[in-house]
Amino acid sequence: MMLQAKNMSKSFGGVHAVSNCSIKIPEGKITALIGPNGAGKTTLFNMISGTLPSDSGSVRFKGEDITNMKVHERARKGISRTFQMTKTFKNMTVRDNLRLARETTDDKLKIALSQVRLQGFLDHIAGELSYGQGRLLELARSLLLPHTFLMLDEPTAGVNPQIRQEMKQILKDLRKEGKTVLFIEHDMDFVMSISDHIIVLNEGKLLMEGTPKQVRNNPKVLEAYLGK
Repeated sequence: MMLQAKNMSKSFGGVHAVSNCSIKIPEGKITALIGPNGAGKTTLFNMISGTLPSDSGSVRFKGEDITNMKVHERARKGISRTFQMTKTFKNMTVRDNLRLARETTDDKLKIALSQVRLQGFLDHIAGELSYGQGRLLELARSLLLPHTFLMLDEPTAGVNPQIRQEMKQILKDLRKEGKTVLFIEHDMDFVMSISDHIIVLNEGKLLMEGTPKQVRNNPKVLEAYLGK
């Protein structure tokens, strides 16, 4: 198992965003974290990555307790993530944006760009990229960091169908390379077509987990999403 989060809880005032939630992320697989709005997905995601402290619970990565580690310490262990909102410096070149993540050679930067289908964009100004290309640039920046576990926060949000298809192939390529991916996503067609494992949250708790087929046919999931 790549990562285990056990008995995770987080409250904001009187609101229990995540309540005693435990999940496991299998190694070398693509896992989707889904649920209706307000289910606690982003809160749990942020606690796992270290950007938000948990009120209680523990996180183990490759068997090691990383619960109290800071974000940069988790990054050194091999955890890399993107954010829901694209975080690029629009007045800087693609090269300089990438070098903010890791100071390295142009050859390695070009490799990262080729992984996300942005070949030839090294000298482009980031602000001239489309929104979808900006998402791909952020992914390239995450790939530059030493990683075995990639966390993607809504990678297809706001992108056009072409970028969505490219993102799907990128994730498949990462899986072939043996990388482990955890992503939050609202596009159920995308989730069902790419995921090996799906974790469903509802009201801050684990509702169920399983294969796409198991999730698709689970009446509890339909009730949570459709209110039936």
